[in-house]
Amino acid sequence: MTHLSRLTVVLSLCLMGMLSALHAESVLLRTGQTIQGTILIENDQVVILQDKNGRRFQYMRSDIERIIHEQPATAAEPTETDKDAEQKNREQKTTHGGKRTSFLIEPMGGGSFVPNEKSGAMVGANIIIGSKTIKGRPLLLGGGVGYQAHIMPDKTYSILPVFFAARIPVLNGKHSPLVGLSVGYGVALSKSYLGGMHAGIDVGYQYTASSLALYIGMLAQFQQTTMDVVNTINEYEYKDRIGRSLVSTALKIGLRF
Repeated sequence: MTHLSRLTVVLSLCLMGMLSALHAESVLLRTGQTIQGTILIENDQVVILQDKNGRRFQYMRSDIERIIHEQPATAAEPTETDKDAEQKNREQKTTHGGKRTSFLIEPMGGGSFVPNEKSGAMVGANIIIGSKTIKGRPLLLGGGVGYQAHIMPDKTYSILPVFFAARIPVLNGKHSPLVGLSVGYGVALSKSYLGGMHAGIDVGYQYTASSLALYIGMLAQFQQTTMDVVNTINEYEYKDRIGRSLVSTALKIGLRF
């Protein structure tokens, strides 16, 4: 055998050895014995086989009953359940986004009044940050801060609410009713009056697209304050600070991202 021929055989054996993990055969001898491994050389006279331990066996073609060529194992086809779960996961990511944290901006405007005393207008906005999902359910749960101006005939009461917030879609789809809750404390931004408990509830409609959500709703809100009130005794006027409640109803628009 020439040098080139020997080199060709060696290279062929090396290549077949590299492919041994991909193809497996079973050689069934006429004696009834079965040997499993990878066929390195096969022709009309001889079969050379290598088992998984690297040992090589040579058999004459006349001693072999038959050779079973086994196909390499392939990945199992996904079941319908797997496909449904994957589709649902994609829909959830599309509907609710992949992030775990959300930011919500809520501008609002409407009316405000002190029961049985005076009424005016209210404008403001909130910024909320919180968890986007709780146990797989899409909702916003976190904390927020805002600004509100209650514009009365005698004075404008500026309040800085700091609160715990929840924004809860009733349904899991793109279109859903939404319920919102806020509880906290409203800080007065002037020394001429005092703040107090802050609470609000809003209901509305939310549309979710990818990582963004837009909703519109109505707000009902309570803000505790202590105001300066002018009293008169014997024709003399004096100021007194008395607890009062600012009650508001407003239209709210929210953008969550």
